[in-house]
Amino acid sequence: LLDLALGDAHGFDVLSEFRAQYPALPVVVVSADALEKETQDALAVGATRYLTKPVSVAELLSVVDALLDDVETQYGS
Repeated sequence: LLDLALGDAHGFDVLSEFRAQYPALPVVVVSADALEKETQDALAVGATRYLTKPVSVAELLSVVDALLDDVETQYGS
């Protein structure tokens, strides 16, 4: 999970760096910014999913569960 509003860095910079080091791991961006451009930019930089705050626990668990299923499928677990 990555919040784009970080104190000393912008989330897109962190996402780019993370994506370069760990290209296969899923990243769920969580942000209060609901603008379509922000969502598209995050996905273009490498976010797997984009959730807008406030995020319900049910939605978060559903997204994480689906991503874990995908990872298990990718790695044969």
